[in-house]
Amino acid sequence: MNGRILAMDKTIHEQVQTLLPWFVIDKLTGEELELVNRHLHVCEECQSDFTWQCKLQATPPNDETELNVDSAYAKLLPRLIPT
Repeated sequence: MNGRILAMDKTIHEQVQTLLPWFVIDKLTGEELELVNRHLHVCEECQSDFTWQCKLQATPPNDETELNVDSAYAKLLPRLIPT
């Protein structure tokens, strides 16, 4: 990874939560990769998150869904503007 993602005022758990999506797609190197690997060995919550993110990453997009911005906006608008 070219830039550092870690913020030093976060706990290790919070840092790993931030890095986990990058870990799942194999984009971490160096200290960040080591940190996530070490933490995953001891944190059941992050292990569960990792498993879920891997399943999410492996799920193919739904080809049947037609993306129509105008239709989606029309459905959402009544929920945004109270009557």
